[in-house]
Amino acid sequence: MKILVLTVGGSCAPIITSINQNFPDDVYFICSDDLDIVKGSYNTVVGDGKVCGKDPKNPDEVNILKQVGLNKDNEWEKEHIHKIKNFDDLNECYIESLSLLKTIKDKNPGAEIIIDYTGGTKSMSVGLGAAAMDISGITVCLVKGTRTDLIKVQNGTQRIRLTQMNMVFLKRQVEIAENLMDRYDYDGAISILEDTAKIPNIPDEIDAQIGKYLNISKAYLAWDRFDHFEAWRLLHNYRRWYVKNVMFLEAVLWSHKKFDEDFDKTAIEGLSLSQKGCGYEIVEDIVLNAQRRAKQGKYDDATGRLYRALELLIQLRLRLEYSILTANIDVEKLPDVYKNEYEAKRDKKDNKIKIGLKESYELLVKKNREDPLAKIYTEKEKYLWNSLNVRNNSLYAHGLTPILKEQYEEFHKIFVDDILEKFLLDFGSKHIQRCQFKINNLNNPH
Repeated sequence: MKILVLTVGGSCAPIITSINQNFPDDVYFICSDDLDIVKGSYNTVVGDGKVCGKDPKNPDEVNILKQVGLNKDNEWEKEHIHKIKNFDDLNECYIESLSLLKTIKDKNPGAEIIIDYTGGTKSMSVGLGAAAMDISGITVCLVKGTRTDLIKVQNGTQRIRLTQMNMVFLKRQVEIAENLMDRYDYDGAISILEDTAKIPNIPDEIDAQIGKYLNISKAYLAWDRFDHFEAWRLLHNYRRWYVKNVMFLEAVLWSHKKFDEDFDKTAIEGLSLSQKGCGYEIVEDIVLNAQRRAKQGKYDDATGRLYRALELLIQLRLRLEYSILTANIDVEKLPDVYKNEYEAKRDKKDNKIKIGLKESYELLVKKNREDPLAKIYTEKEKYLWNSLNVRNNSLYAHGLTPILKEQYEEFHKIFVDDILEKFLLDFGSKHIQRCQFKINNLNNPH
């Protein structure tokens, strides 16, 4: 089915040419609705008597519907002829046109829709053209002809010219996806890109860009959910575009493997055989995740993730350096002076000794006061726990008080800047520098 949508001005000839040469199954008209019915272009479509002609001021022909053989009843006219009161208001023309095109597309799925913006006021033409850019699959028609001057086309020389609007629409969709990715809204970007990819006859260049963006969005979404295996599977083939991200993800995978014994059993294609990083990159990964939530204004969520990073840091330090598991402490690995103290903490149900966040940092100090992390913690202990009071009163812990941006930033400074960063300096070149997700270098390989 072919449907033609036209803006109508004072000249009837280009409208009649477009209808006769496009051979539509259905036609919709967008007209100016002047208070003087004789002046409005609505009159040229359905007016009585002589309303069309070479000279609009002296019409000598019947209305457009009669000239093209569309003798319709009043109900048809109500649905197919749309009048715009403020026909010089671009916003109103755009909104009315977009609404009409969406309605037509919803009622006629699979139909070929052609718009012709030859007639009408400049605002009507631009409004319909802009609306067509926001809907996929619209074809644009422009009636052209021989000009004897700069004012109008010579009557009788008109012909139609069709152009696909998909290119404009596709580029806009890609830009929308880029903006969503920049805001770390990967679900939104994937939805836009998957819908766009269904459009037929996409140029190869844009199709390739959509494919890359879709894979990158899926990779970052998996990474954002801490599915490092899936993120690696999707991202490592883009190493030449994302050198720093892929290098850091590789170190995160090695860090993940050290903390999770089950994860260590997973075969990961393309992962280096030798260890990358210092082993604490998984902590930094959570920090980056928290920063993404903060950029979205989700400070409660961001603070909760920083709290987990603080907890994971001490769990990893005790595990990697002293083979101590905070969820099941082996008292034989503790100094003799503390064995009885920790034995008293043994759970009678599962026969395990478990300790919480603050106790874990205190245990590190007891185990080795000269440990680099223990020394930094001892210096910042008071400031750290003071900054965490805001988290304890939040919805994520024991209260209902929302966390403000300034409170999140204070905790971030104390933990990330004053503790984590200083601790990582101890590893020198072994440490793989963390980097936030990027998409703007996709088409510019390093």
